[in-house]
Amino acid sequence: SYHMNSINPLLVASPTVRSGTTLLHPLLFSASTTLIYGEFCANELFMATQLYLLKQQQLSMGQGYRKEQLEQVLSGKVNHWIPDLMPDPEAWLKVIGESNFRQFEYMKDYALQQNRPVWGMKMAGWNPHSLHQIMGLFPETRLIYLIRNAEDCLRSAKAMDMVGEENEAHFLQSWNYNHQTIRQIIPSERVL
Repeated sequence: SYHMNSINPLLVASPTVRSGTTLLHPLLFSASTTLIYGEFCANELFMATQLYLLKQQQLSMGQGYRKEQLEQVLSGKVNHWIPDLMPDPEAWLKVIGESNFRQFEYMKDYALQQNRPVWGMKMAGWNPHSLHQIMGLFPETRLIYLIRNAEDCLRSAKAMDMVGEENEAHFLQSWNYNHQTIRQIIPSERVL
């Protein structure tokens, strides 16, 4: 399995929108040592992680069979159609990981070039399971998780026309689920 120990972002998240991540964002990067990228980069990390984990799952299924197929082909013992013929799955997964996560090495390198060694990204309402997966792949990742009262978040979201009356209960349930789940699945020593 591929682990990128050199990728160590500081993630800023919350149970839902209107929780204060946008307020905290400029406060964090106003520090001369910090560069926290926005939601676009956070979405890239989410998608890259999901793609990598999917490939990891796909390539782990039937790995011995696939290696055997490749050995037979390379020795000239197969002359029929093999739609799932591929190179060595373990080595291929490593290459997929390296290419998939290179963009985050660049984000870190760019922050370091700006003399900002603390780098990361923020997203309000970041899915707790996605955060858990990211933190599992990148063991040096830390998390700032903002908790604002759910009713205050809802009131603010309604004022911004982000939530209608028909969605209020779902909004509050989502806030509660995300808040409780983070507390259960993310090690407390990696969360502020």
